[in-house]
Formats: sequence, structure tokens, C-alpha cells
Amino acid sequence: MNLLSYIYLLLTVLLIIALAWVSFTLKVRAKSGRFRVIAGLILAALTIFGMLYLSIDLAAKISSLFIIVAFLTIALWPKGLSNWGVISSLRVVKPYALVSSVVLTHDKKQQTVATFHFGAMQIVKLTFKTDLNEIYNFLDQHQVRSIEIQ
Repeated sequence: MNLLSYIYLLLTVLLIIALAWVSFTLKVRAKSGRFRVIAGLILAALTIFGMLYLSIDLAAKISSLFIIVAFLTIALWPKGLSNWGVISSLRVVKPYALVSSVVLTHDKKQQTVATFHFGAMQIVKLTFKTDLNEIYNFLDQHQVRSIEIQ
């Protein structure tokens, strides 16, 4: 094994820890996009196939393992509300202190849609199967500023 293999193993473990931590800290889970989940699982399955049948040495298997875990992390990354902040994607994990306003509405399917504003520009929309009042109470408990119901 070379140095790059050890780095891949370390990153693989860190991805697994991050995914587990985010999954366990979520208190109110939002709906995830089906396309992202299906595409990530298909890509992970193809990489598993490649690892089992095409990899010839240990270094190739370790790099394939890292790629598999990365695809699974992308596919299975949860969205929702935790006790400390909003989790929308791998790159949007924000504490409640940064939320400038929240707008709660119902969509056509009577699901709750929460639109989070972080300053003037950044907007995150999450769709919940949970009741609107439940989302409002949860956000109010965590002292989120400016919650508006439409």
C-alpha cells in the first residue's frame, strides 16, 4: 500500500463518520430528491462491479472503495432540521444563528415547504411531510428569527 491508499482510507472513514453524525443529529427529516438517490446508488453499484471484476491490486480496490463511499454519501445525505441548524446538502449545512428569515407554506400536496433565507442571497427550500405547526414550533423552540407563515 502506498501513501495515497492510506489517504483514501482516512477519507473513507471520515465520510462514513460525517454521514452517520448528520443522520443521527437530524430531528425533522425533509424529503430528498429521488434522482440524486437513484443516480448515486447506480453509480455506487457500477463502481462495486468495477472493483470486484476489474481491480487487480490492493491500491485500486482501496481507491474504488473510496469512490463507492463517496457515491453512497452523496446518495444518502439526509436533509432536514437538527437541534443546531439546517442541513440541505453536502455544501449547505448552516447553524440557526445564520438564518435571517423563514417562510413556511403548503404546496399542492399539502406538504410543508420551508424557505430559509441566509442574508440577502442564499435561499434553501426544504419539503417536509410533517405538519406546518410542528415545523413552526420546532423552529421557534430553537429561537430562529423571523418565522412567517403563509
